[in-house]
Amino acid sequence: MNEASRWNIDVLIELLYIYLMPPANDWLKWFAQKNGKKMSPYPNEYNLYRGICKKLSSHRAVSVIEYQKGHGLEPHSDDIAGVFFPFQAILGLSDPSEYDGGDFILEIIKGDDRELITRTKLGLGDLLIFPVSTLPVFGSTGQCFHSVSPVSKGVRRTMAITLGGTVC
Repeated sequence: MNEASRWNIDVLIELLYIYLMPPANDWLKWFAQKNGKKMSPYPNEYNLYRGICKKLSSHRAVSVIEYQKGHGLEPHSDDIAGVFFPFQAILGLSDPSEYDGGDFILEIIKGDDRELITRTKLGLGDLLIFPVSTLPVFGSTGQCFHSVSPVSKGVRRTMAITLGGTVC
């Protein structure tokens, strides 16, 4: 990745943080109250948050993920070591005409019940922001799981952007 691309990704991550920090703090208050925990809010400045993450984790904020024919991703929720941020983003790097299948799927799972939130095919430049684990909607009791359906033709590429322990 060249220096200009790295700078643009850093700017994108900072803008995502600034945009998502207020609802993340609302979610954090709800989560802390629901679980009887005292939790500090996310700082207003991204660099302060990044500093906290650097002390606690060494994961990467950005990964390019490639799915070839026959490959997908089983439903899961992410538990990021060190620092937990309730949202992630995926940026589409492939034109939809380059692949079939590979749909991004977001579900709420409550016991044996599954509720589909979205199933979408990402296009080139599409940015999808989604909850990582617990749906950040007041009153929700289900766990959020995300997955990718198997690619049936071509190659699907995305950039995963994590605003948790991986921002370092």
